[in-house]
Amino acid sequence: MHELAITRCLVDLVRERAVPPRRVTEVEVEVGALTGISPDCLQFYFECLTRDGPMAGARLVCRNVPVRVRCRACGTVCEAPDLALTCRACSAAGGEVVAGNELHLVRLEVLPDV
Repeated sequence: MHELAITRCLVDLVRERAVPPRRVTEVEVEVGALTGISPDCLQFYFECLTRDGPMAGARLVCRNVPVRVRCRACGTVCEAPDLALTCRACSAAGGEVVAGNELHLVRLEVLPDV
């Protein structure tokens, strides 16, 4: 259910960025695998919250960001789909998560003012 609050914040942010109220046609976001955010739920709430006004009919594009970990021993950065924190390069245990926690507004597509 937290996706509703997150989507409200996203829609508010888009409205702030698209001033004066310009017609928004597409919104692109990156959603990290560790956020617990369901892209399907974001899509559903986005459609509900943008039915009217300058965002009506806008498309939400969600790009998934995989978990990436930096090895503390050798500095190698690699994907960790199963959250295994063993370095693939040097086999050292432990690492720092460097991607997968984010939710970023990446791009807006708006129609020019007429």
